[in-house]
Amino acid sequence: MEPRHNQRPAARWEHFPHDADIGLRGFGATAEEAFEQAARALTAAVTSADVARNVAVEVCCEAPDLELLFVEWLNAIIYEMAVRGLLFGGFAVRIDGGRLEGTLWGEPVDVARHAPANEPKGATYEALKVSADVQAVAEILDRAAAEAFGLRKDEVVVTIHCDSRGLGHQIAAEFSKDMVVATETSSVKLPDRELACAPIDSDVARRYLGAMRGSELRVRQPRDPHAPHATGFPAFLSGREIAAAL
Repeated sequence: MEPRHNQRPAARWEHFPHDADIGLRGFGATAEEAFEQAARALTAAVTSADVARNVAVEVCCEAPDLELLFVEWLNAIIYEMAVRGLLFGGFAVRIDGGRLEGTLWGEPVDVARHAPANEPKGATYEALKVSADVQAVAEILDRAAAEAFGLRKDEVVVTIHCDSRGLGHQIAAEFSKDMVVATETSSVKLPDRELACAPIDSDVARRYLGAMRGSELRVRQPRDPHAPHATGFPAFLSGREIAAAL
């Protein structure tokens, strides 16, 4: 499937393929904003129709870190959807340490108008990630695009996003055994038994780097997994198959 995303220039959300499920990503300048965007992605996985904000529901959840709090937040929304028969179109999040307080605005499900595509059962912990990217704007190449995103030269940009690392995790898992063997047969000495590596010019290193480059192309050039292999890679390819394709 093609990832879907909204067109807001700063905070945004998107869907991406994830095994038999659907993956959600939320992006924002703060953790609260990223959580709100991920919630919008959750609603968009159910319906593409507009959802009115006629009913307000307060939720509260706690977790020892942001990643677990993210799962608790999504599951709190799913629970309220199920027990109240509501869909939500607006979200406000307040995070203080490991505690989240949120407000959901929505309306009762109208099967004819909302045409719900599925019923979410729960958010999972598989390859969960909440992270912040910190970057400096060194040069502006497209002034119009930079202005739309509010970017200025020499400024620091922080983007917080919540998502799953499905493909990257799959590639690392596939190559980890080969890396362990490569480490043992090379002269590389590592300080920890849980670390593994391979000489950069070795066959396994070239295949691993090729697979990771392929995963980057898959993210940057998403497309129909059943289309001809003109650009990018279909979601069902393994890391080894991506490396071979490159």
